[in-house]
Amino acid sequence: MRKDYLLLKDISLKDERFRISHFFSLDKLLLSIKKVGLINPPMVVFRDSQYIIASGWKRVFACQKLKWKRIPVYILNEQDDKEIFIKILYENLALREYTLLEKAEILLKLKKFRVEERELIQTYLPLLGIPPAARFLEKYLAISKVKKEIKKIIHERNMSFVAVCLLLKFESKEMLFLIPLLKPLGQNKQKELLEDLYELCQRNRISAKDILQLKDIQRIQKDEKLSHIQKAERIRLIIKRKRYPTVFRWADAFQERLKKISWPDEITIKPAPFFESEHLFLSFSFKTRDEFLDKLQKLQAVAQKKEFSEILTHFNG
Repeated sequence: MRKDYLLLKDISLKDERFRISHFFSLDKLLLSIKKVGLINPPMVVFRDSQYIIASGWKRVFACQKLKWKRIPVYILNEQDDKEIFIKILYENLALREYTLLEKAEILLKLKKFRVEERELIQTYLPLLGIPPAARFLEKYLAISKVKKEIKKIIHERNMSFVAVCLLLKFESKEMLFLIPLLKPLGQNKQKELLEDLYELCQRNRISAKDILQLKDIQRIQKDEKLSHIQKAERIRLIIKRKRYPTVFRWADAFQERLKKISWPDEITIKPAPFFESEHLFLSFSFKTRDEFLDKLQKLQAVAQKKEFSEILTHFNG
């Protein structure tokens, strides 16, 4: 390896055989280079009559944006691309943690460099913090092959491995329909939505596209008064209702009965999740003895109403 200076125009950006990162921000790097220069030069190799990047794509892009003509580089002498890739993999591993998409790309690249499946599972999965099992290798390789626009959302929303695996259960065209819904949601709600939608598709033997084109969902999609997050939340709830119609009928009936007996707003009463047990759960807050007694009086008052007995009979009987 030797240090040299190359014209930026002489470094090819088309050959991505070593590239694993495709989605990143240059803001902090640009600030750093402006202040202190390019401290750690990119590494390049000479292949097919041109220089290609072995490591340092972000640094090259940043220098381009700053309109540099020449940049310092380290030129690697090794001829074995697999060995170069593995060397860079270990060096970067000591400096930072790879993202989900980067891990997927690393495994795909190693496979292309003819690393055997057994070695991928036993050596490289644990190295990347992935359980050493064939099913995980299969999932990560599948993630590496999804469309670029889907990968972008996975990166932007920092989707969890579980949520991405759920997304992979859908066809590529269906994924594109799901992206606008997933984008505004947090990780847990993304997972919930995908689980509910997939189970609904399997149970009714219809596509995700068909479900998302139902009238009540389309009405929300076309409502210009709603924000993206409001649309996603309302559609998520509709899909959950369609997956668990009986549970939501019980929940609606429960709330309706509470209204009839004028249940105190400051006292919370809830059934068990999915009405899976006969118990009801009560909670309220207080600071003084008088406040505590006031809550008890209100509870005593609603307990005398026949509608309260109906609640207990209906949901526990």
